[in-house]
Amino acid sequence: MYYQGVRDGVETERVAVDSLDAECPEGCPGYAKYVSLYSPEYHGEQPVAVRADDDLLVSMNEEIIDSLKIAVPILCFWVAVSISFVTYGRMTQ
Repeated sequence: MYYQGVRDGVETERVAVDSLDAECPEGCPGYAKYVSLYSPEYHGEQPVAVRADDDLLVSMNEEIIDSLKIAVPILCFWVAVSISFVTYGRMTQ
């Protein structure tokens, strides 16, 4: 991940950052955030640089949290149904 922009109207500069959520470094106004993505299945030998618009790229933590928001209620429903069947089975023996 890095910010890229033009310094002094002449030279293109890249400034590396540590995370996707990192803010633009001081002294780099107007720089755009880029991410290098690589998959051996799709990208041959070199990674692809993609402009990181905040609404398109999300972190792995955000993906996991979003998945849990869907999975936990479904799991709770099926656990409740299973407990109901077990309880009903015990009551009717």
